[in-house]
Amino acid sequence: MIKVNVNFDSLAFQRQLNKLRRDVVPKVMARALNRAADGVKAEAVRTISQLTSLKQSEIRKRMFVSGATPHKLWAEVGALPYAPNLRTFRATRNKAGIAATAWGVRKTYRGGFTTPKGTVVSRVGKQRGPLKPLHGPSLPNTFMREIVLRKLEAVARRRWRSEAERELARRLASGR
Repeated sequence: MIKVNVNFDSLAFQRQLNKLRRDVVPKVMARALNRAADGVKAEAVRTISQLTSLKQSEIRKRMFVSGATPHKLWAEVGALPYAPNLRTFRATRNKAGIAATAWGVRKTYRGGFTTPKGTVVSRVGKQRGPLKPLHGPSLPNTFMREIVLRKLEAVARRRWRSEAERELARRLASGR
């Protein structure tokens, strides 16, 4: 008859499990949060582009993600605070001024003109100066609209859950 003696050190196992929780869980959470934030940024770019008629590449330049770390378990998606100039909204010259497509509607801005650098401006008074730049929709204001926020929150919840499950499975499979 063969005897197999198996000793199980439950205290050592508990210490390893605690270490796994302490080391791996914050890393998993941070990585899942960052991936979810990237997904939210991509969805925000698509949604804002549809609403404002601004090219996605222009929106992407003005948006940022502040990522999570194992010590800072939150990620932020934001937009730069200034509104883009009308030249980014397919501005063209017509008899009355400058026509641009902002918010999906073509509108003429009377008295507007482009500078040699391409910026769309208008005069403040009857004199030659000063000039006032003409801006289109503000990205942060568009970002904070109710319809956009609801859509992005749904994407964030769905994406975070799937990314956390995927990352945890990956970590458990690799043993790290």
